[in-house]
Amino acid sequence: MDDVAEGRTESAPELPPHPRPLRWVIPALGLLLSTALLWQQRSDLQYLLSSATSVDLGRPGAYHLERAAASRYATITGHPGPEVSHYRHALFERDLVPLLEVPVLVDLPHGEVPPRAFGPAGSRDQDRFPREGAASFDGRLEPDVHEPQLREVIRYFIEKDELAAPGVRLQTPHVWVLTVGQRPWHLGWSVLWCLGLLGLVSFNALWLLRRLER
Repeated sequence: MDDVAEGRTESAPELPPHPRPLRWVIPALGLLLSTALLWQQRSDLQYLLSSATSVDLGRPGAYHLERAAASRYATITGHPGPEVSHYRHALFERDLVPLLEVPVLVDLPHGEVPPRAFGPAGSRDQDRFPREGAASFDGRLEPDVHEPQLREVIRYFIEKDELAAPGVRLQTPHVWVLTVGQRPWHLGWSVLWCLGLLGLVSFNALWLLRRLER
């Protein structure tokens, strides 16, 4: 009886401590992912924070493509070609319009510049396309090396003589793509996306620090 009573008073054996999960893994992975996505948008951030003063690339007979640079806000005046290439980007429809006599491809919202609407002076399109059918465009400038998906379209327009091939005479080794509607310091989808990624980076960094402090 004494042995039984004594056995009842003994404490139960202690279990080994259950290993706690690594609480920093989830915020670390979140920080890594959001940072990687933000790094992919670095050219967008560079453009969004660049100067809002446009670089004038000139007009027919007086082009200055030596001024062209990647991720710059630029303006150019030229004669649009007779053909337009249509494509869809996310939820938006866009048109690619070549400029004659210069290696610049204009990317603009679908229908903004209808094909074969480039009338001469005195026509109904004179106000929209001054200088005998020339049109002025402004937006984000990028070289064709940053837009590999447009390679086939660029080759087609060059073969049709609707887009000038780059070279020493035109003072540029690239075909340039001017995206109309994108301006520095302008609130748009790209800005909201970058701001959202910055918020995710900050949130995950703070969360990781709090986990490591515990």
